[in-house]
Amino acid sequence: MSALDRRADRLAQVHAQVQYHGQRLELYRRLYGSRPCDRLAELERAYVSARERLADAGDAGRRRAVAGERRGASPADVSEPLAGGEEDRQAVVRPSRPGS
Repeated sequence: MSALDRRADRLAQVHAQVQYHGQRLELYRRLYGSRPCDRLAELERAYVSARERLADAGDAGRRRAVAGERRGASPADVSEPLAGGEEDRQAVVRPSRPGS
């Protein structure tokens, strides 16, 4: 498995984690509402942490691509920026609250 495949797999895993934690948070809010409590705070931290990992993974892929271009690598030698870029991060939004 090439390095590009491993990075793409890692990014896919992190993206799945973001979706998973977002779904858990949304389900909790549907069942119990948004009243402040320890469990809600824990789910929010997990979701925010997963989003940060996704942002970091996307940024790392872009940094590698730019570094390769600076070394004079041909476009075929440089990986495309990984999915999870700015437009994908904007698509990952906080789940809506019930009744909003």
